[in-house]
Amino acid sequence: MVGKLSHSRLMCRHPPLQCLVLKAFTAGTVPSFADVVMNFASNEISEDNIVDQLKYAGFRIVFCGDDTWFRLFPKRFENGSEGTVSFFVNDYTEVDNNVTLCMERKLKEERIEDWDVMILHYLGLDHIGHSLGGDHERLDVKLKEMDSVIKKLHSEMSELVGTDFWMVVLGDHGMTEAGGHGGSSMRETSVPLVFIDGMQERANWFTDSVSDPSEPMGSAEQIDLVPTIASLMDTAVPVNSIGVNLLPYILYDSRHQSDLRVILSMVQNARRFISLKAPNNEALMWCVERSTGVLRRYCLDGRVLRGEKEIVVKMCMKALRLAQENFLASHTLLNLPLIISTMLISFMMTVCSLILVVRKHYPSPISVFLSIFGWRDRHRAHAKDGLPRMFGENISSIFAAVLFALQVAMFFASSLVEEEHDLQYFFFSSCLIIIFATKVRRALRRRRLLRKFVIRESISDDEIEDRRSTFS
Repeated sequence: MVGKLSHSRLMCRHPPLQCLVLKAFTAGTVPSFADVVMNFASNEISEDNIVDQLKYAGFRIVFCGDDTWFRLFPKRFENGSEGTVSFFVNDYTEVDNNVTLCMERKLKEERIEDWDVMILHYLGLDHIGHSLGGDHERLDVKLKEMDSVIKKLHSEMSELVGTDFWMVVLGDHGMTEAGGHGGSSMRETSVPLVFIDGMQERANWFTDSVSDPSEPMGSAEQIDLVPTIASLMDTAVPVNSIGVNLLPYILYDSRHQSDLRVILSMVQNARRFISLKAPNNEALMWCVERSTGVLRRYCLDGRVLRGEKEIVVKMCMKALRLAQENFLASHTLLNLPLIISTMLISFMMTVCSLILVVRKHYPSPISVFLSIFGWRDRHRAHAKDGLPRMFGENISSIFAAVLFALQVAMFFASSLVEEEHDLQYFFFSSCLIIIFATKVRRALRRRRLLRKFVIRESISDDEIEDRRSTFS
């Protein structure tokens, strides 16, 4: 099907949610907790990213797929780019057919000159996972469909532009057996990455000590995609990127130009890490000095010593990986004093809220539960309107305790960020049902009491008239 290809396994260092993943492999940074919170808003990515760098370099970008890209990167794509709505998770057929049709229109001979970079984002696999589960047989059918799309795309590109192109195929996140994602399991955070070179004939210039193109590259980080694409497209790397350039693993041409390109990419990578104050600056400085020496000798002698080149590449990649690990570790460091202080403040506020409710109103379980959600001023369960009159104190207490326990247990779920809204829907609707049932029960009881009162009054009037007639 294709010429040479390199493949790897990408790892997520953050909750595998769509907007966070897009930020990781466009900006080259690890999203923070604030990004997790803002994920639902899908705001524009304001920091430096590879899409903007490609745009600044004059590349024309067309896009077909998930319309989230248009919210994250507004006005970056050429006219004719098409977005598909990702809201309808039960649709895993038409949503992908639309992307394929868009791709086919862009690959027509009269339109191939209108763009330089094409981004395709298919949603079908993700939708099958959400609607049918992560092990459903429909996934195999969809994967074969994606294989045919890749084959067709490569075939069309080969006919239209020859061999001067690259294809990058990857997943944005995995999924659990249930089809969800958002946790830290291997199935959710591990995705494939494949670089497909349009050249039909290339020789392996790397030794097995660095990379064998017939073997996987091993594990890489999603953020590594940013400097790699920047090098392939000869654009600047986003300033905050902490990705390691994968060029040494995917460029195995025997020509000296490729040797120099790989070494130059490592020099740029090392200098960027030094500017970000990596802890292992000495190893990075050694990488810069030795790599610069190799480049200088090539300029003077017109050749590169193969043994020295392999040593430099191997040692530099080791130093770059170590620097990246330090950067990633610093992003996951927890400020325990701050966390404990925040938890204590939150606990004190909850206690104060409960005290206020108990002092002003009858302490029914529903009022205590609602106060935890901060609804004390809007939804108060008084003694006359509470659950005890409807079900009895014991049942209402159990109901409130179960809801509270579920609320607490929810924070231990592996897919908390993605699935918590389902439990919230259940909590809120349950509270509304209880309140509605209480109101109905109270209205019916008032009606019965009023009817008894009217009947008793009418009987009393009749008795009085009878007695009057008797005495008269």
